[in-house]
Amino acid sequence: MYIKIFHKMAILFLGLLFNHIVFVKMSEPTMDFMNSMMACSGNKQETFLRTSDYYIKREGEPLIVYYDIPTKDGYLLTLHRIRRLGPPVLLVHGLFGSSDGWLRRGCDVDLAFILAKKGYDVWLADLRGNYYSRKHQCLNASDPKFWDFSMHEMGVYDLPALINKILQESSFTKISYVGYSMGSTVFLIMESEKPQLNTYIDSAFLLAPTVYPSKIMTTDEGKRLIEEGETLLKSLMNQNVYEIFPKTNLKENIIKLVFTPSLIDWCFNFLKYLGGSIFQKVLF
Repeated sequence: MYIKIFHKMAILFLGLLFNHIVFVKMSEPTMDFMNSMMACSGNKQETFLRTSDYYIKREGEPLIVYYDIPTKDGYLLTLHRIRRLGPPVLLVHGLFGSSDGWLRRGCDVDLAFILAKKGYDVWLADLRGNYYSRKHQCLNASDPKFWDFSMHEMGVYDLPALINKILQESSFTKISYVGYSMGSTVFLIMESEKPQLNTYIDSAFLLAPTVYPSKIMTTDEGKRLIEEGETLLKSLMNQNVYEIFPKTNLKENIIKLVFTPSLIDWCFNFLKYLGGSIFQKVLF
């Protein structure tokens, strides 16, 4: 299976180098999306480098940021808020994500802005370890112990702390919850480990939930993935690498270098090649 995937990737890459691939034409919504990103502030290379603060202020929305929200195991989290008088709704990002993932495309597209327009009090979570929540009461992010956590801790400690903060700051006694991928997983962990907190949940919407991996993990491909993942993990830890895809100057410079219309076009066609036309239907 993996050999076939890498074979297809190699064909695409070689085709790109030698101009032997006939790319499909981007749809108008896709082109509009890309043009709007590259036109931001007249700089075609800065859109992906902005923070949640920037995206919210760009749309003229009222912003409140709550820093250093403590969890029971010592992590200090951040919450971004688009304040409204309506009921609160908490949006929780997926794996490798952060609060700005709900904001990048703008007020007419992204869920955070759409909900705010409808009068909801929108709260954007940043779980432990991401760009906005890299602090601890006793540990530094350079300490390996800082990274010794899993989704379990996010569900047992992070979500209760964030929900408690929302209820403290608002006049409501319940919140609505929207989780994407890992954001769904940690919610179900919280509900399983701390069912008493369900009292404070008015409704929950779990997008692309990852809940039962057992069927995948029992296949030959799944077992191989676990083995290779453990090998990679040990290799990274031996090199004192504990963070994946950090937001660093090197990463930002690479993004600036490669964020060009031709490469964007190639990336969209590559994803469409793997996922079919449903890719554009889901995102656009």
